[in-house]
Amino acid sequence: MGSAAGHHLRPAEVFELDGEMGTIEAGRLADLVLLRAKALDDVANTRNIEAVVTKGELKTRLELDALPMGR
Repeated sequence: MGSAAGHHLRPAEVFELDGEMGTIEAGRLADLVLLRAKALDDVANTRNIEAVVTKGELKTRLELDALPMGR
């Protein structure tokens, strides 16, 4: 794998943040988008968001729907 591909796959290392993010495990920072279906099967599945985890807080589909547009 060339260095350009590596940078796309490991941005936490590029920004020297791999000590606190870049993997999903206890004690790490992460923003996650949980989908209802696999994005690899169909890219349109990226629009089928079930929940989001951001800043350590879970936002369910109902909570996301209640947010004002543009947030």
